[in-house]
Amino acid sequence: MSKKVREVIEETKPANNSNEEKVTELNNKIAQLERTNRVLSQLSNDRNERICQLEIEVATYKTINSKAV
Repeated sequence: MSKKVREVIEETKPANNSNEEKVTELNNKIAQLERTNRVLSQLSNDRNERICQLEIEVATYKTINSKAV
């Protein structure tokens, strides 16, 4: 390698390292958001399941009350 090429490589190392650090940081943020999304999806599924259970209970009580009258 020529001296000039080596100088350019040495000059760009800090920028490359900085970019790699930024990429790593962004990848970590993406991973955290994916985990958060999974948790929120599970909570949403649990809530929807509970709503269905409550709708069944309401329908059951309505049926019982209508027969009792």
